[in-house]
Amino acid sequence: MAGTDIHAVACAVPKDARDLVLPDRFEYADAFVVALPPGTRIAAEDWARAMFMPRGLAKRAFAGAWNAVMGLEPPPNGRAMGPFELASAKRESAILVGEGERYRIRLVVLAAEGSLTLATFVQSRGRAWRELLRGILVGHRRVAPRLLERAVAAKPGRLDSY
Repeated sequence: MAGTDIHAVACAVPKDARDLVLPDRFEYADAFVVALPPGTRIAAEDWARAMFMPRGLAKRAFAGAWNAVMGLEPPPNGRAMGPFELASAKRESAILVGEGERYRIRLVVLAAEGSLTLATFVQSRGRAWRELLRGILVGHRRVAPRLLERAVAAKPGRLDSY
């Protein structure tokens, strides 16, 4: 699968992702999916690491700016994956948690046979933050598919390529 053949698209939030995070507690949810090459057997946690552990100065700077806007508290050491805490990991799913005074975020990475899905759930913690979230979501809807595409193009296991 050549890099230009990799294209993530918006999809319905999978029931598997909803079941993992109690979606009724979130005001926003979306999901994106990308096809995987046949025979790809990489754990969801490894895909999450590829998406949320930025490599390179420009990617780290962008991630730092995003973290500042979101106002997430640093996760505990050892379970940190970028600004998120790895709350649960199985071969087929990984749940990442982000908490802060502005937002409560849950990310679910689903690694299925032939596809990789990223579902996002967000709850704002106040009216002003809800208004800011509208603008943030414009960027999110552009960045989330790119995170999936970049991870698939890099294939976890070659950490130097992220």
